[in-house]
Amino acid sequence: MPQLVVRGAGDRRTNGDLVAARGAGLAVDPGGITTPLLERLVSDPALAAAAGEVAAEMAAEMAAMPAPADVVPGLLELARR
Repeated sequence: MPQLVVRGAGDRRTNGDLVAARGAGLAVDPGGITTPLLERLVSDPALAAAAGEVAAEMAAEMAAMPAPADVVPGLLELARR
């Protein structure tokens, strides 16, 4: 699902701009949420497609990560040092 990011303090501006640049959502300044913007967010097929691609990429990245049970022994060893 496409994301709506309201730019603000901290990293919200950067994250919002990255989401918008990827085409997976929209970024607006505070007070910039309008009915047409929300209608576009839920109806634009290009936004939906890009958001789906990002979700699939993230799922693949997460699936490739080791399970916590596989990581814990190494972390315990580091903690003991």
